[in-house]
Amino acid sequence: FGNIPAVKQNFTAVIFAIGAVSGTALSFELGLLWPRFMATAGPFIGTAFALEGYAFFIEAIFLGLYLYGWERLSSRVHWLCGWAVAISGALSGILVLSANAWMQDPVGFRPGPDGQLADIEPWVALLNPAWPLMALHSTLSTYQAVGFAAAGTYAWALWRASRPDRQRYHR
Repeated sequence: FGNIPAVKQNFTAVIFAIGAVSGTALSFELGLLWPRFMATAGPFIGTAFALEGYAFFIEAIFLGLYLYGWERLSSRVHWLCGWAVAISGALSGILVLSANAWMQDPVGFRPGPDGQLADIEPWVALLNPAWPLMALHSTLSTYQAVGFAAAGTYAWALWRASRPDRQRYHR
């Protein structure tokens, strides 16, 4: 793989850190800003957020290995760490979409006689019927948007490159 320029490595780490901080703030905001909603919805969307936490930690571990293992890991192990980051990152987003799917199509309970929810089934809520379509659509559209952004960035750089050695790099 060779050496990655420090700018690209630092950019990846900063983007990950921004996502980690915003996700942490969001989890606190759910409880602080909407406590009544979370008291009701917590048993349903809590499973998705707990599993997303595991996916996030796996992503963080392998991203650390990926970023700081350029000189320390073999090319094959480094490549496998990149796959682990991609899979756990996608899984993290897919699990958060389960919570959103439940809010769009709430299942896994029945209304009780006193207005409270009864017969709560967190796994039914996690595997909501709206979830697969939302997860597929969001995941594919995210990859598509990133692919177009990367292709556009390299096309612009190739267009701007005037020296033949720069053109070879961008091509």
